Amino acid sequence: MKIKISNTNEAALDEAINAANGRATAHTLNRSTLLQWVASAEQRLAELGIPKCARRGAVARRMSGGSVPSAYKYPRTRTTATVERGASAWYLTEIAASETFDKRGGELCITLNAALTERHIAFLRSGGVTLTQPEASEVSK
Repeated sequence: MKIKISNTNEAALDEAINAANGRATAHTLNRSTLLQWVASAEQRLAELGIPKCARRGAVARRMSGGSVPSAYKYPRTRTTATVERGASAWYLTEIAASETFDKRGGELCITLNAALTERHIAFLRSGGVTLTQPEASEVSK
């Protein structure tokens, strides 16, 4: 699946989201939330100093719904969506709903390809940030 995320693709986006969610409505994804997620991912890439022309290939994944209290004793349905940045737009590449007892939700995870990672490291170093690899003994603490 690869659906361009834009206002002109509302029907295709709604169809994919509704197919994934089924009859569930609580803690699930809708189109407006997806658009907010994409804007948030785009903002994060901008904060990393990655210019728009170099953002192609970035992948963002997010689970719907926020955290729920431990008293929430029934499984909830949440939607996980994966979007990928193209040359000029984001594309919905995967969407699935699952039932879970997990209390987490709403985390945005952005994965950068090797070229974007190197660009971000160069951006950090140009600002005087020193990046070092921790020793194995420090990691195990």
